[in-house]
Amino acid sequence: MKTLTRTLKAVFLLLIGFALCERQANAQAKTLKEEITAIAKEIQKTLEDEKQDSIAIGDFTGPASMETNFGPAIQKVLMEELAAMKININKKATLSIKGDYFRGDDPKNADQKVVVNLNFRVHAANGKVKAEFSAEIKNNIEIAKMLGVTIALPKKGDDEVRNEEIKKRLDNPKVHIDGTKIMTSKDGEFAVEMLVKSNAAGPAAPRKAKDEEGQAFVGINRNELYEIKIYNLSRFEGAAAINIDGLDVFAFSQVKDPKNGLPKYSHFIIPAGQTLTVYGWHKTNDVADSFLVTEYGKGASSQAQIASGKVGVITLTFRSSGLVPDDLPQDDGSKDAKNNETGFGPPIKTDLQEVARKTGKVREIITVRYSR
Repeated sequence: MKTLTRTLKAVFLLLIGFALCERQANAQAKTLKEEITAIAKEIQKTLEDEKQDSIAIGDFTGPASMETNFGPAIQKVLMEELAAMKININKKATLSIKGDYFRGDDPKNADQKVVVNLNFRVHAANGKVKAEFSAEIKNNIEIAKMLGVTIALPKKGDDEVRNEEIKKRLDNPKVHIDGTKIMTSKDGEFAVEMLVKSNAAGPAAPRKAKDEEGQAFVGINRNELYEIKIYNLSRFEGAAAINIDGLDVFAFSQVKDPKNGLPKYSHFIIPAGQTLTVYGWHKTNDVADSFLVTEYGKGASSQAQIASGKVGVITLTFRSSGLVPDDLPQDDGSKDAKNNETGFGPPIKTDLQEVARKTGKVREIITVRYSR
């Protein structure tokens, strides 16, 4: 019972099992960070050629035909990579960089793999393009997150099989709504419920979700606070990662990894058959800043000097987890509105503890649109 209680309160995963499993599943696919690291080096060369030591970073927008919001995540990684190279990020710099990302395959070509094309353009003050760079994202999990897919991935499928399933879900989006619960299907292993309240003192109540052309939508108004309730409906322990408006829920955490200075935690742990409510942006294991829907330009993305044109998308990525690889389920292949965004609401007390876990491959991804 002591172990169960600790697990119910536990919140993070070290990237031990995660990193190993993703390398196995995407052996040839570079991560978004790896691709942006390479482009940051090219940007550095451009600045040297232009005799500049600083750059302004603009928006990265997704396809106009798709409701995505991964731009802030792209900006954040780029800012971190440029800062590591001692390049100044300055809004008043002579040169600026911005870009976009698109689904790079032909939806009508069933044999073509899904990729995401990422484009970067360095502009002079007069708008003239000084340099252009591009990358092709082939990592399945990042493709699904960037394009806002809700999907149950094949448990033992290889990289190609998983890519085919992502393509199917992009071409024919599907989601299962059970009242206020959002699932990949009626037999889904996990469910997400949005709890909403008008003020910090009041109780949060579940808000009904809608299926809009195969995508889950929950209407949350400006100045309302929300919480994310996660249901683990499976028979195994699960690990959930959360991205809000393109940013990881641990992005502003004060608990850092001493080796690299980055946030120490990455996932929430939910025991089999249990639920866990995430109340806000993680600060410490005792305090979180509640999720507040605020006007565009005042949310968490904007306060971090990261602001993208489309916000209002929450993505949850689910894996199996356990103390050792043998704890993972047998079917886990790794065993072998546009003007609103989420900002910082009042601090809320939490009671979280840290645990280390091994994790399996991503099993499900649930995406919720919450503002238009």
